Amino acid sequence: MIEKKLHQLRLLDRLGDHLMTASLKTLIRPEQLERICAETAHYLEPETIIGLFEQLTSRVKPVRALDRLKIAFVKAFARRECERLREKIRNLPHDENLMATVDSAIQYIGATLRSEDTMLRKTADHWMDRIVQEFVSRSKGEIAQMVRENLNQMPNEKIREQIESRTRTHLDWIRVNGGVFGALLGCLFALLNAARYDLQGLLRPLMF
Repeated sequence: MIEKKLHQLRLLDRLGDHLMTASLKTLIRPEQLERICAETAHYLEPETIIGLFEQLTSRVKPVRALDRLKIAFVKAFARRECERLREKIRNLPHDENLMATVDSAIQYIGATLRSEDTMLRKTADHWMDRIVQEFVSRSKGEIAQMVRENLNQMPNEKIREQIESRTRTHLDWIRVNGGVFGALLGCLFALLNAARYDLQGLLRPLMF
C-alpha cells in the first residue's frame, strides 16, 4: 500500500517542478555553499590529480624519452587546469555570472525531469522504482510496528469513531435489508402457519 502511495505521489514530477524555479541560493544556505565549495576545491588539489594520473600510467611498460616528455606536458597542463578549476569553485558563491550558469543548469535538469520521454527521466524512474521497492522491502517490520504503536496511542472512543465512519453506510443498508427481509419472511411464516390450521378456509376464496 505504501509503495503504491509513493508512486501516486509522482515524486520526480514534484522534484522537477521545484528545480525548474530553484537556484543554488534557495537550495543551499550560503554558509553551507561556502563549505561545500571549499571542500570540493580541497579534493581537486593538483598533486592529488597528478598522483592519480601516475597510478594509472605506472602499469604501462617503460616509455621512451619522447613519451616521458608528453607525460610531463600533460602533468603541467593538469596542474594548471586544476588550479584554475579550484579557484572558480572557491569563488562560486561570490561570482554572479557563474551562479547564474549553475542555476540555468539546475532549471534545465528540472525541465528534463518533467519530460517523461527524456533519457534522464527514464533513468530516474528506474532508480526511483528500485529505491522505493528496496525501502518498502527493508521497512516492512518497522512500518507494521509504527502502525501498531499509533493504534495503541489512540483512545478506544477514537478507534470506534474511525470504524463507524468507514462502515456506517454498509451497516445502515444491513439494517434496511434486515427489516425488509424480516417483514417478508414474517408474512410468509404467518401464511404458512395459517395454512396449517385452516387450509380449506384459505383455499375457499380461490375455488369460487
